[in-house]
Amino acid sequence: MYAFPPPPQQLTILISPVPALTPVSSGSVGPYSSPLDGFHLLASLTAGDDLPPKTNDDVVNGIPASNSFSSPTFTRLNSGRPDNSSLLNLDRVERILDANTIQLKRTGVVRLAMVRMPGTTGNFQFPDCFTFSPSYKIRQLIPKSTAVRVQMVGSATTPNNNSPPTVVLIRDDDSLNVNRELIRTGFAKVTKASVRTLTESEKQSIGLDLDELLALQNQAQANGLGIFLRCDAESSERSDGGGISNLPVVEARFEPLERTLETVWTDDGGKLQLRTETSKDATGPPNNPGDAKGCYDFKTYEDALRWFEKYEPYYGDVAKLDRDGDGVPCPGLPHTSDRNLYRMKIPKTGVTMGR
Repeated sequence: MYAFPPPPQQLTILISPVPALTPVSSGSVGPYSSPLDGFHLLASLTAGDDLPPKTNDDVVNGIPASNSFSSPTFTRLNSGRPDNSSLLNLDRVERILDANTIQLKRTGVVRLAMVRMPGTTGNFQFPDCFTFSPSYKIRQLIPKSTAVRVQMVGSATTPNNNSPPTVVLIRDDDSLNVNRELIRTGFAKVTKASVRTLTESEKQSIGLDLDELLALQNQAQANGLGIFLRCDAESSERSDGGGISNLPVVEARFEPLERTLETVWTDDGGKLQLRTETSKDATGPPNNPGDAKGCYDFKTYEDALRWFEKYEPYYGDVAKLDRDGDGVPCPGLPHTSDRNLYRMKIPKTGVTMGR
């Protein structure tokens, strides 16, 4: 008689007999080679993890080597039946490491295929009025615990290459292609250097086409979206002398960083906007704080910038936080460790960067 130890979590066990049970010679355990041979055991841990569990190869006589059921690392006993491979690409977001790299619960660290958010230290020139964290959009599209489907595109080519695999992520909620959406909304650029040539079947399976992505990038750039934001809306109106004049101005609008736990998606693939422009200044201008504050009163640059942006529009730089007038208060302060609150130190237009 075999019995499992009391499970620490709620455990659902489905046992379905299969027709062939072969007796073996004496000396084996019981009349069969294993007390559970001929049965297909599906075990799913239902305490907060609804992902399909991984296969555990460490089984002895059909029984998991470990006596503990605390880890969802096995999907069945060695019954010989195939598991449902169509579910194996389902995963969950653990953490957004940066604008291009994501840590998934089961797959581990992955990079987005064919798309990349430019770095602040690279050759790409961010608009002066672009004040969002580089990872803002991807955090909005797939916040922590979002269920995603993972399509592998490439992986490390040599054993010594520690580069994470490149993937396409599909949001399981509404089948949104995250890679494509970042390009469409202007929060990433198409990268072709590290992408291998895809066959037609591969293009179909991952739902990405290089030509389509380039067209979406050109459209986002023409419309001034995301990192292609035009700070001066008037500059988008032009006349080229060829009969095309006064092109419509497309204003790039962004949701604030604050988010809710609701999974309500808007037309542009992001979460429902929580803070409206009207509610921001509903109480009128704040009282003049005077010069009671100094840079030493703030722990991070983001704290100083928040204070600066609150009072400077009404009273100017009364606390002298921005001594060189470049729009960057207390530039010597460190950045916050909270990636959701991160703000880049971008001087105003026309000010020479001396640091």
